[in-house]
Amino acid sequence: MGADAAAPTIRFRTAAGEVVVTRLRPATAGAAPGAGGIDRAGEAECAPDGIVWVHADGVTSALEPVTRRQAMERRLAQRERADAASDPELRAPMPGAVAAVHVADGARVVTGDRIITIEAMKMEHPLAAPHDGIVTLAAAAGDQVRRDQVLARVTPESTE
Repeated sequence: MGADAAAPTIRFRTAAGEVVVTRLRPATAGAAPGAGGIDRAGEAECAPDGIVWVHADGVTSALEPVTRRQAMERRLAQRERADAASDPELRAPMPGAVAAVHVADGARVVTGDRIITIEAMKMEHPLAAPHDGIVTLAAAAGDQVRRDQVLARVTPESTE
């Protein structure tokens, strides 16, 4: 078993979709990263600078390890970008009935205002305005709706 038994394992998916699990081993002394005999499918080496070199399907790739903090910061940044580019359409999250319409067609709303409430499986699901704007309703109280059906649209007001 030797030193390989203590080496951490790395799991990755090849371009062909095959999941490969292999032991991570230190780079060969004096060899360029990615060298040192990585020619079999599914091998990995850790270079002295911390970069992990993975070889699979005839392609060698460099992977930079990410700390938990870096991963969290990236996820939060993606979430903020997604929130900034909000969809103007309010869609039914599941099949159900429109329990209430909280605003009139053509009303001005601000971010977070409740617009429509869907009742499904004896639970209420409020739909709120994703941004400031004017509401155009596509459903009325009592309507049966299917999943992903457009119920309202919030059009941003022009700033001209």
